Amino acid sequence: MAESSWSDKKRGHTKNFLWIIAGIIAVGIAAGLFVRNNSDILLSSDKKKLSPTNEQPALPQSVQDHKTKTAAPPAVETSTKHSQSQRTDTVSLTGIICKLVDKSQPKLRVSLNIVFLANDGLKKEILVKRDNLKVMVQKTMSGESLDDIVIDSLRNGLKSGLNSLLEKGEIADLEFKEFTLQQER
Repeated sequence: MAESSWSDKKRGHTKNFLWIIAGIIAVGIAAGLFVRNNSDILLSSDKKKLSPTNEQPALPQSVQDHKTKTAAPPAVETSTKHSQSQRTDTVSLTGIICKLVDKSQPKLRVSLNIVFLANDGLKKEILVKRDNLKVMVQKTMSGESLDDIVIDSLRNGLKSGLNSLLEKGEIADLEFKEFTLQQER
C-alpha cells in the first residue's frame, strides 16, 4: 500500500508541474504577441528613438525631380507649418509593407509620423485604431505605381483616407520617416 500511495503522489506532482509549465508557455506567448503588436507604441516614446537607417530611400524619378526643385527633401517635414500657440503631438506608424499596382515591382516599406493638434482623445483613438490606419495606408498605396508616386499628392491622399477613420479630430500633417524599396528574397 505504501508503494501505491507514493506513485499516486508522484503522478499528482508531475501533473501539477506540467500545468505550471503550460501556464508559463502561455504567458510567454501572450507577452510576445503583445510586444510584437505594440512595438510602435513601445518605441515611440521620447526616450527610445529609432535610429535612422544609413541606406538612402530609393525614390521614383518623379519624386527625385521634385526633390531637386525644392530646397528640402519631401520626406523631411517639420511641424513649423502650425502656429506656435498650437501644440502638436505625433504617433508613429512603422514598418508598413505596401504592394503596388504592378506586381513585378518591389514592395515599399513605409514608416510615418502622424502629426495632430495635441488632444488626448485623438491620440488614444489613433493608438487604438493604428492597425486600421496601417491598412488604410496599404490600400492607398496599392493604387499607386512606382513611377507615378508624388509625395505631396500621396500625403494629401493618405491624410484624407486616415481622417475618414478618425472621429475625435483631424490629422494636421504626415511626416515620412522611411520610404524604401524592399528587396524580394
